[in-house]
Amino acid sequence: VTDVSNPDQVAALASAARENFGALHVAVNNAGVAMHGIPVEQVSADEWRRVLGVNVLGVINGIRAFVPAIRSHGGPGHVVNTASISGFFIRRGSNQGAYSMTKYAVVALSEALKQELDGSGIGVSVLCPGPVRTHIFDARPDHAAIGARMMGAGALEPDQVGARVLHAIENEEFYVFTHGAERATVRARHARIEAALDQADAYWERN
Repeated sequence: VTDVSNPDQVAALASAARENFGALHVAVNNAGVAMHGIPVEQVSADEWRRVLGVNVLGVINGIRAFVPAIRSHGGPGHVVNTASISGFFIRRGSNQGAYSMTKYAVVALSEALKQELDGSGIGVSVLCPGPVRTHIFDARPDHAAIGARMMGAGALEPDQVGARVLHAIENEEFYVFTHGAERATVRARHARIEAALDQADAYWERN
């Protein structure tokens, strides 16, 4: 049991893993907490510390502890950071901005880590799942109804996602999605970004 927001505990976990299993080859930074149904302006300071501590600092602490451990044996390895499909768009009406912000951060951290580890023999994947039947909504009573709505017919079991992740590691996939249902939403966001870039070009052409 490890509090991933605590760097000393994560470092101790890495040491214990090496002592018990020998050379480490795969690290999965998967711990996460939900923050849904609360408008950004109403998220308390303690809630911000919790969601940032687990969802962002947890990944940072995992990288700091486990990447050097993987490097140390000189062989191949892989790091998987769990973000979310919500790391690519904000779901309108869900009031999950705090949660999505942390998942955007995990995507950016993973993109940076991938660039930095290119050529090292250590691969990187960022897992961006849709609904998965975990206990992420169980920690807060006010999240139970939200979790029930999200766990529809398309929700996957954890073992199914585990198999998807193993396939991604073996095939050196970077962006690892579990559902394709949000394709149109992601494309619409990218279209808005491209339109904004076009507006910038048009502005400087006129001025």
